[in-house]
Amino acid sequence: MSLVVWWSITRDYNQQQLQPTEDRHYIELFMNQFEITRMDEQGVPAYRLHGEYLQRYNDAEETEIRQPVFYLLETGREWKVSADFALVNNRKNTIQLKDNVLMQQQNTEPALIMRTQKLLINTRKQTAQTDDIVDIEHGKSYLQARGMIFNNISNELQLKSQVRGYYLPYE
Repeated sequence: MSLVVWWSITRDYNQQQLQPTEDRHYIELFMNQFEITRMDEQGVPAYRLHGEYLQRYNDAEETEIRQPVFYLLETGREWKVSADFALVNNRKNTIQLKDNVLMQQQNTEPALIMRTQKLLINTRKQTAQTDDIVDIEHGKSYLQARGMIFNNISNELQLKSQVRGYYLPYE
């Protein structure tokens, strides 16, 4: 027994030691059923992000999320945005939502509801934009456009092109 122990501590393991895998592609971080809250400079929650599954690769700037639900928590201008998939880039302060994107205004009647297939949210500037077709409902009114830019701070919605639909005053 002592011979085995002596052999194991004196053997040269330098050749067999694991080397860092700098050029291999692997999952660096993953979580199931998660919730992330980001605070603003004053320590007030700016947004919350829920999801079914999160993963980040060692060589990627973006974090992948399945079934994301994003809550923009600006007082008086709250939004809930959901999709099938998202890419979060913390360095650029962006969330790219893809497939079945639904953006719903919260705590107001009638709520503004927007549907599209891709939506880029800048969390610092509080803007949401797409170049895809967007369907917009507000009460009994309906608009469709190719592309839009929404600024949550100024509460401005710009429709880019091919706008059509109808506007009915709500009661």
